[in-house]
Amino acid sequence: MFDLKVNELRNLNEIRTINNISGQIKASRIYSTINDDNNLTIEYYRDCLQKIGNCIQDLNDELKIINDGNFTRKDITYIILCVTWIKDSFWSVRKDLNSKISEELREDKKLAKYRSFIEALRSFSVAHPMNTDQHENYGFDGSIINVDIDRISGNSFISLLSKNGKPLDVLRWKHLSIYGLQDANDLKKDDFYFRVYTKNGDGAKCSSHIGCSFSDLYEVAQAYINKLYEIDELIRKMSSNHEI
Repeated sequence: MFDLKVNELRNLNEIRTINNISGQIKASRIYSTINDDNNLTIEYYRDCLQKIGNCIQDLNDELKIINDGNFTRKDITYIILCVTWIKDSFWSVRKDLNSKISEELREDKKLAKYRSFIEALRSFSVAHPMNTDQHENYGFDGSIINVDIDRISGNSFISLLSKNGKPLDVLRWKHLSIYGLQDANDLKKDDFYFRVYTKNGDGAKCSSHIGCSFSDLYEVAQAYINKLYEIDELIRKMSSNHEI
């Protein structure tokens, strides 16, 4: 039987700011693309870091709304976009570090997983809100159509729970997390949900619901910030050793 209990209070923690990142990550000598055919300047990378800082501030500002349960569809969409912008800005910096620095950086499989998750969620909810077939690892193979997004609270959700007087277990609920799309037995992990249609074997469409949590989104954002600090520490170490 489906457990209808909802975790109403998240108490998510603020994302670490980049205020303590050293100035060396903003130095032109650490980038391989400065003054090359791309005509990129150091201001481009500084702007990327500024974008990350602005998104952190906005995500932290959203926390009170989330923890109080007063968020709206607009907040959900904006949080997804902010995490996406942090990811995009991070990779703009990371991919253009010079070869000496890049060779010292460890491969991070967990960060690759975070990247796949936020790209799938962003594609399904924002870039291609009706349909996407680009993220099969997260269940988005073209057979799921996104109809709406809403929070797990309020009148619309109460109406969903009481639909036709039937319990939620007949409403085909799934949970989308960093680790993929899975069947759900309760709502304790979810803060918002997508109302979707799925195509079955004979081509008919069946109503379904996919729940998601803000904790996953904030975990992704924090992971990128932690990696940025790791890169900054490496640059400072290599600089002090006169390796770069």
